[in-house]
Amino acid sequence: ANAIVLRRLRPGDEGTFHTMALASWLDAYDGLLPADQIVAAPAMVSRAMAQRFDRFMAAFAGDRALGYYSLGDAPEDQNYLWHLYVE
Repeated sequence: ANAIVLRRLRPGDEGTFHTMALASWLDAYDGLLPADQIVAAPAMVSRAMAQRFDRFMAAFAGDRALGYYSLGDAPEDQNYLWHLYVE
C-alpha cells in the first residue's frame, strides 16, 4: 500500500485538481443553486485556484491524487478552511 503524502500543488497539477474540485462542487450544489451559477462553476473554480494556488496542499498515494485543501486568513489571525476536496 502506498503512504499518503501531503505536498503543495505544483505547476502542472492544475488540471487534476480542477477536475476534482469541479466534480465535488457540482455534486454539492447542482440543484441547489441557480442554473447560471452552475454554468459559471468551471470559471469560478479556475479563479479560486489561480488566486490561492500557493496556499493549496495536495494529498497523494503514489501517483494517485486523493484530494486537496487550502487555508486562508480569518479575523483575529485564525486559520480558515477555504477549500476541501477529496476524491
